[in-house]
Amino acid sequence: MTEKKANAPRQPKAWGRYLLVFFLAAWMFVLGVLVGRGTAPVTFDIRALEKELLLLRKAAMHEEREQMKEALGGEVEFYERLPSDAPESTDAIPPLPKPPTVDRADKSPTDTTTQTPPHRPVPRSWPKKQNGRG
Repeated sequence: MTEKKANAPRQPKAWGRYLLVFFLAAWMFVLGVLVGRGTAPVTFDIRALEKELLLLRKAAMHEEREQMKEALGGEVEFYERLPSDAPESTDAIPPLPKPPTVDRADKSPTDTTTQTPPHRPVPRSWPKKQNGRG
């Protein structure tokens, strides 16, 4: 019975797989650190990409608006007025009243809000201990 175990073929260990996974994880970590510090090996012109994205967004919105006009037959005034955040008339909003002013010179000396609260007297030295060590 011991002969069968000794003669059995051994499975090769998968050191190559573990090494590949470790190398990939280490490479991703290094790239993450480089990108986080702003020293990425690849640079992009972010402003140019933002401008291109803005143009594409405007073109897509214009195309959608044209499709909506064709589908509704020109009745788009209602939908064009919806996104406006400005009020149509400022007459409906009354101005805020001014808060009343308080003259501080007219306060009486008996007013308790201006007086400081009484404090306990602070001892000038530490009290002596009762057991004779102090």
